[in-house]
Amino acid sequence: MQFDSAVQMCQALTSSVGKLEDALAYVDTETRRQLRMRQGGGTLLYDAVARACDEVMKMQRAEKL
Repeated sequence: MQFDSAVQMCQALTSSVGKLEDALAYVDTETRRQLRMRQGGGTLLYDAVARACDEVMKMQRAEKL
């Protein structure tokens, strides 16, 4: 999950190291200047955690069906 100015799923839950490394190549980090220009300056950490939990629970429910 990327969660700087927006929450974005970069890679679904996986045990594949290769898929995780590939996803990390696309993570984009804002510069300090961009972060200062944004009001509030915080990240969306809690939103990212909530979304990740929702995604994991969807997968758990699908496996039970």
